[in-house]
Amino acid sequence: MNSAAIINIDDRAKDALSVATKLFFEGKVFIYPTDTLYGFGGNPFNEEVISRIVKVKHLNDANTFVLLVNSIEMLMRYIEIQDDRDIELFPQIWPGPISLRFRLNGHASAVMNTDKAIFRMPNHSFCKKLIDSMHLPILATGVYRSGEAPLEDYITIRQEFLGDIDALFYTEAKCYNVSSTLIDFTTPTPELLREGKVKFNDFNKIYRKFREES
Repeated sequence: MNSAAIINIDDRAKDALSVATKLFFEGKVFIYPTDTLYGFGGNPFNEEVISRIVKVKHLNDANTFVLLVNSIEMLMRYIEIQDDRDIELFPQIWPGPISLRFRLNGHASAVMNTDKAIFRMPNHSFCKKLIDSMHLPILATGVYRSGEAPLEDYITIRQEFLGDIDALFYTEAKCYNVSSTLIDFTTPTPELLREGKVKFNDFNKIYRKFREES
């Protein structure tokens, strides 16, 4: 019998936060709602967590996994940026459904065994409280297997993935079922890697205006 916890975050928010925090630091894997998709979550600095989710999703690597942060200050603990002026850009696009790929600083690169990672600041109350509780970024990657469409309702997610996770945190509220827009911020100018909820042209308008004014 599967012993995964199933918790409604609308009715049991405190319980959900407590259980998720415990699982995070125990190196477990859970599913939770965000402002884009339901996501597999866990500690992004735990190799077993990464490997487990890669296996469940039938992927070859974790290159598109996102680290959710709750502030620019948290983000800056892990990344290097090409131009210090860009720090002023981030509040213009976050919180929201834009994910940016950055170069990691030396310490983060050594811990994560990679030189780049993707970060985003979500606009979702439960996500923000969860990150506040961890005091660390939380992993996020859509709930689907490679080559399949993302799952948008918790009932289907429960049927398909409950045996692969340690907890399912769900909401009765509508999830948007649209991925974040993924942009490479390690290149001389931002490059689109995946268009999602935000059109790349709309991001570019903000970026160009910011550059003209900075």
